Amino acid sequence: MATERLASCGFDESAHIIWLEEFGRTTTKAISALDEQTVDAHLGFMSQQWARGGESVRSAIDVAYVEPLLSGLKIDRQRWAWARMPAHLKKLYIAMWGEPRFN
Repeated sequence: MATERLASCGFDESAHIIWLEEFGRTTTKAISALDEQTVDAHLGFMSQQWARGGESVRSAIDVAYVEPLLSGLKIDRQRWAWARMPAHLKKLYIAMWGEPRFN
């Protein structure tokens, strides 16, 4: 449904994925800076969208947002972010990468 809606508005059909990836990069930068307010807001927002969304929304959040979220971060930053991450987002991460080494 989102793909069709985006196409009908003249957007590329993958625009929602590109947006999620960019939002994830912004979250990762905030994690690197230990920006508590931004990280909590982003994780909370994505958690809400995942909870409200159908299968396609959940899949997009999983692949485009959660999976790459901690990549490139120092272990201490990953550990800091992990403590803040909602449980269902952690499950998505673990499903892709396994238990984090920093845990």
